[in-house]
Order: sequence, then C-alpha cells, then structure tokens
Amino acid sequence: MSLAFAGILLILALRWAKWSKWYDYYPTLLYAALLNFLFLYLVKSIPLWKYKSSILSQELLDLMIIFVVQGAMIMLFLSYHPHKWRRMILYWSAWIIVFSVIEYIFNVNGRISYANGWNVVWSVIFYVIMYPMLYLHYRKPLIALLLSLPITLGFMWIFHYL
Repeated sequence: MSLAFAGILLILALRWAKWSKWYDYYPTLLYAALLNFLFLYLVKSIPLWKYKSSILSQELLDLMIIFVVQGAMIMLFLSYHPHKWRRMILYWSAWIIVFSVIEYIFNVNGRISYANGWNVVWSVIFYVIMYPMLYLHYRKPLIALLLSLPITLGFMWIFHYL
C-alpha cells in the first residue's frame, strides 16, 4: 500500500465527500472497520492478503488502511450514491473496476501479496459483495449485519479457516 495513494484518497475525500452527512455515514464506517478488524483477527495465522510498505509496520499499515483508506473510500462512496437501481449497478461497477485495477497495480508492483488461495479474482468477487453491502448497511443496517455472518463464514470455509 502506498502512502501516496492513501494521501490522494484522503485529499479527494476531504475535498469532495459530503462531510455534512458524516453522522449519517458514521455507523457504516464503524461496520466496515469492525469487519476489517474481525478479518484481521480471524485470519491472523495466514492472512489472505497483506499490503506491504517500506515505511510502515504491518500494524500501522493495517490501521492506515482501515481508518484512512477505507474511511475516505466509504465517505466518497456514500456521498454520491444514486437511488435508482440502474444507476446503482453502474455506480457499484465503477467502484469495483477502479479498486480492482488499483489492487492489480499494487499486486504487479509488489505492494500486496496473497496467500491461502486468494488472488486478484477473489478480490474482485469480494468487491462485488462489499460495495452493495456497504450501501445495504447504510440503508438497512440490521439486514446487512445478518447477511455479513454467512458471507464471512462462507469465505472462511472456502479458504479453510473453518
């Protein structure tokens, strides 16, 4: 993970996210952070992916990703989320493509490593689930929480953590 990427994403969020609605987005920010921390705990023996930094320790890098990168991304994602289904699908697709390409670039440049069968294709599948789940949590948090359990268990089963 590049500090430059985190900085650019933070600047974009500071400039274009709808900060007047941060209170509305706050539960979804916490939901995503909780799931990320849960992931880090559940797969700590063999993480499915690991971002690499020549400057930050793994722990600081994980915290930067959760609070800066993920936080900025969610603020931007929810700030401009459309309400009509056709536009939602296009919007989600754009976010999935952009972050998949970014991850591919990180992979090619040795800024992320994969283990236990995870790869860029699995990341794309994860993004296909993640972006709709973020929006679902924003609109209907209880349903998102209930769906998160089988999704998490499913990934843990697929990658032999259960």
